[in-house]
Amino acid sequence: MQYLTQALTPMRATRSCGASPAISASDICPSPLPSQETQIKDGAFIAYSLDTQYIADAYRDQLSPDSYRALLAVPVRRYLGLVTWVCVLDDTDELVVNYVSRRKPPVLDDLCMPISPTEGRVSTALEPSPQPPFEDLVVWTTCGTRFRVTHLHDTDDYAHLQDSLNSIVLEQDDRVQLEEQIAVDIAQIDALSPVDVPEKPQLLALKPPEPGQNIPVQVWRNIHLAGDLELEDPLYMIEEVKMVTRYVISLSCYYN
Repeated sequence: MQYLTQALTPMRATRSCGASPAISASDICPSPLPSQETQIKDGAFIAYSLDTQYIADAYRDQLSPDSYRALLAVPVRRYLGLVTWVCVLDDTDELVVNYVSRRKPPVLDDLCMPISPTEGRVSTALEPSPQPPFEDLVVWTTCGTRFRVTHLHDTDDYAHLQDSLNSIVLEQDDRVQLEEQIAVDIAQIDALSPVDVPEKPQLLALKPPEPGQNIPVQVWRNIHLAGDLELEDPLYMIEEVKMVTRYVISLSCYYN
């Protein structure tokens, strides 16, 4: 997900909150501050998509009207993810989100945990409360990305949803179990020999990136309001990032 980090550098100067993929690592708060409550909770299931509106607005002065509209028209999908880390930066949440899908991770398909409901009883399955409206999902323990929440949907209604069936969150015991499994699986990848597993660089590239590589996204805390979700291929978002980056570079260069 480094493409936006490298290509969208001007975005940092265009938004005072600094909520951009180009923000420097030194600007990232390492942990939530006690006085700052995150709008999105650790352990929550969310829907998300690349925020092309935010990107287009950041580059509006460098794009022709037609190019601006073309960037907004880039098709992006909506995905399901599990928040495994969150902090507040300039009143905006920064998240680490692990991919959730029906498909297992590439190369080493055991680097995941099942999520209830499942077909048949799975003793190791995570048990969110309430259960998601999809069966046979898994959370990828070593694969995910880092987001800046640039648009938060359902904000007005969320206060009424926190105690309803629309808010899906892992219980504390499951969060601990997931964190422990993530640590075990990342250690497994780090111990792999590139000779025995030539795909090791691919696996390392899918780990959540370091602070400073933040993708701007829209987020739905109530996944029921997000519409159709891409549940088969969460890695397709990487292609969307590449496509939007090419658009930004080509359209801004053409106009200028």
